[in-house]
Amino acid sequence: MTPFTTVLRRNLRLKILSLILALAAWIYVRITIDPLAPFGNEATRRVPLTVSGVRAHTKEQLEVAEVRVNGPFRPSDTIHATVRLDGRGEGTYRLPIEIDSNVAVTSTTPANVLVTVQEEHP
Repeated sequence: MTPFTTVLRRNLRLKILSLILALAAWIYVRITIDPLAPFGNEATRRVPLTVSGVRAHTKEQLEVAEVRVNGPFRPSDTIHATVRLDGRGEGTYRLPIEIDSNVAVTSTTPANVLVTVQEEHP
């Protein structure tokens, strides 16, 4: 036998066990990072859109924004999509959707939304 095969056969059971444990640990980590994401680094999340500042309604009844994130996304990670109307009077505005997140956001669809502010009359 050659020296290589001698070294390879020494502690063969221990080497196979180590390989199996390493594979099991890798699978566990992949599943706990984000079980729904593909093995790539980008994923898209549908996030409810909230309006802050004044009472308003959107001309288009937009309920969610699609946010593309880069990197691992865990179930404990949060993404909030908000349209801010602070200090705006009656009228129609095209405003950006602000994303507050603890993960890297690469894009938001739509990037802005058309909002109509109406004063309430008793």
